[in-house]
Amino acid sequence: MNIALNNNHTTLKKSDFYWLTVLSVCFSIALVVARSLVVHDWSFYFLIWNLFLGALPLLFAQLALKYSGLIRVLFLAGWLLFLPNSFYIITDLFHLKQRGNIPLWYDLLLILSFAWNGCLLGFISVSRVERLITYKSRFKEFIFVYGFMVVNAFGVYIGRYWRYNSWDVVSNPFELIKDIGNAVFFPANSFELWAMTLSYSFLMTVFYLMIKIAKVNFLRPASA
Repeated sequence: MNIALNNNHTTLKKSDFYWLTVLSVCFSIALVVARSLVVHDWSFYFLIWNLFLGALPLLFAQLALKYSGLIRVLFLAGWLLFLPNSFYIITDLFHLKQRGNIPLWYDLLLILSFAWNGCLLGFISVSRVERLITYKSRFKEFIFVYGFMVVNAFGVYIGRYWRYNSWDVVSNPFELIKDIGNAVFFPANSFELWAMTLSYSFLMTVFYLMIKIAKVNFLRPASA
């Protein structure tokens, strides 16, 4: 990584950001591997698979930028369908408990690192899709991002509590549509779902916009 110095301030280049993201993902995987080698416990290998699913929205977003027309629409649909996987890993904190001789702080670090990387990949994918949108005001930008985050948080909830996943759109569509329909048309019967969805999506929107502002300030090219 080449970090440019200007007027005694450090300015990260875009390439540094990508390398740090790769380093962060590798660190998470190394934590799981080290844990399994020391105590022969394979409990957290599912996090690697979850992170892989969380990376798919970024792939779909990249492909959507590359193509146009119907193909772009299909990739955007795939992006929206798999986007909850990026943020779902936060709920894997529910698995945190004392396990054998492994310190609790280690498992906390392990899960948090995967949750952070999942969210980061999700945020990057949202930023890619935003390139296709032209905003006329900050308010419209917030509403656009919040709308996607509502769909995202809804997906996280039904994945964690209803045990649906992205593949159920194909393998179990009628049951999925029925349950979603009941939640949408009878919201009073799904208070916890909507309370979690609206609050979680608001927090994710604020986090994303804060990171976006930080990106503008810290990932700009260094001036001469």
